[in-house]
Amino acid sequence: MDGGESIGCAALGRKDAQTGELKRLYVRGAAQGQGLGRRLVLAVIEHARELGMRRLVLDTIERKMGTAVRLYESLGFRATGRRQAGGYELLDMELDLI
Repeated sequence: MDGGESIGCAALGRKDAQTGELKRLYVRGAAQGQGLGRRLVLAVIEHARELGMRRLVLDTIERKMGTAVRLYESLGFRATGRRQAGGYELLDMELDLI
């Protein structure tokens, strides 16, 4: 939040007892480039660990979200595959939390 206005968000979903899913990472244009995305992902990783999750997964549209992919890779996520969904090629990634 910035002055009562939402400038970014991220969510943690549960895939199964040991796997979390990073969802909906978004940072508004004016707030981009200030490290907010990194802080949001780190907060999700920390929360997943606190909940006892052993793995965190996500999917993204690599051709549209290259900056996000580089952020995920810098935090240790690795590509696990590609698939088609909703007319897009999605890149699946995961991070071991243990």
